[in-house]
Formats: sequence, structure tokens, C-alpha cells
Amino acid sequence: MTHQPILLLKEPDHELVRLHNEFCEFSLLEKGYSPQTISDYRYSLKVLLKYFSLQQVEEINEGILRQFFYRGRKEKNWSSSAIIHHRKNLSPFFRWCVKKELLAENPFKNIEKPRMEFKLPEFYSDAEIEKIMYHIHEHPYPSEYLRKRNYALVALFLMTGLRRNELIGLKLMDVNLEENNLVVKAVNSKSKRDRIIPLSQR
Repeated sequence: MTHQPILLLKEPDHELVRLHNEFCEFSLLEKGYSPQTISDYRYSLKVLLKYFSLQQVEEINEGILRQFFYRGRKEKNWSSSAIIHHRKNLSPFFRWCVKKELLAENPFKNIEKPRMEFKLPEFYSDAEIEKIMYHIHEHPYPSEYLRKRNYALVALFLMTGLRRNELIGLKLMDVNLEENNLVVKAVNSKSKRDRIIPLSQR
């Protein structure tokens, strides 16, 4: 079955990369999305353009995206989660194009999402955590400050489940040592909600 390209509703003068940059700027400055989310958006478009020499937004259609995922599975052995990840990164741009009347419809409209493979989360054992913390502590640092800082950073990662951007955005006032907890502010959180995380004495 041959899929017809989605018709452009305005004059065909919309260059794909320029439009995507405009979308990313809108998402960052007006929607308040994190720099990491914007980086993911750009990465998925970059991967798409490695497979197909697309110049105009109207060149992207259902057939192109089906081929994109097919080649990803066949040539790069993509898992379902990889396909879902790229779809999640590309679809907001297509929705934005539809809203701007650059595309008649989202080219993902008739493409079903693959089923996510269920995997039990992997955890470090207590022995593995002790080994990691030992090496962090015993590493030869140029100053004691760096030793303590790195120990604290890795301990927070291992024992609180903080994401990288959440840890980077953490302020001293967000840590309450009297009640042994810290607050992840909505501005740094992927869920865009504040949450409180308990801390161990360590």
C-alpha cells in the first residue's frame, strides 16, 4: 500500500530544520520545557534526517515514518522503547505543525505505538553500592572539597533516585537536614510537580 504525502496547507516555503528550531525555541521559552527535553527533540530529528534527506516539512508522511522505524529495527536493532522514545520526541513537532496549518494531520495518526517490553528495574546490591562509594571516597582528588562533593553527589544519585537535571538544579535551601528530606522543585522536575524525598543519615 502506498501512502500519499500529507498535503501542505500553505505555500511550500517552510524549511524543515528552520521550523524545527522555531518549535524548539517555542517549547523552551514559552512552554517551559527543560533543555534536556529540547535536546531529545533535536536528537530524534537528527536521526530521522540521517535516514532520509528531507528538506520540507510536508515531505514527512506516514510512509516515511513507517520506513524510519522499520529501518531502525532492522539496521540498528531498536527496541520498542527506542521507537516509543523517538515517536515521543517527534510527535510534538508534528502537532505544532498541524496547529500552525503547515500539515493537514499528524503523520503518526494511523501508526500504532509498539507495545513496551516489560522489564523489572535493575538495582545495585548493597555490596555494589559499598564498592562504588569506596572508590569515590578513595579516589585521589586535588582537594578534600572535591572528595566530599563527589561523594555527596553519587550518594544522592544512588539513595534518592534523583534525575541529573533535578540534582543540578538542587539549591541548599531545598535540603532540610533537621527533618532529613529534600524538595525537588517543579521547575527542575520532569513531572513539573514539587516532591519531597526522604534522606538517610548517610
